[in-house]
Amino acid sequence: MPKPTVPYQYRIINHDLDGMYFCWNIIWHNWGNNQAYALLETFKITGDSTLFYGVNAWDYTFIPFLIENNFSREITFNPNQTYTFKIFSQITYGMKSLSEITGKESAIECLLAIQKRGLI
Repeated sequence: MPKPTVPYQYRIINHDLDGMYFCWNIIWHNWGNNQAYALLETFKITGDSTLFYGVNAWDYTFIPFLIENNFSREITFNPNQTYTFKIFSQITYGMKSLSEITGKESAIECLLAIQKRGLI
């Protein structure tokens, strides 16, 4: 059961990141982030409403925040409740997608093409 995942959800009402699930320490990233899905599936089996309310906060608060902020690759939460975005994650899982978007094959060419478009 993914019950231990619940404490890793950031829950402060009216904060931009309300509903976010931390992936690693104080970081959320968009690769392999399936906590909400696991909790929703567990809710369907157990009927535990605490799981549903967490997923609901993620869906109604955090997902619109991601959309409004162009689907950042990574968000680091700071102790003073501020946060920073990274357009590109620290790992290169996204390079295949970048190659498809830019039409370039090497990582350097992809990054240069994206920089030329003013995205970094």
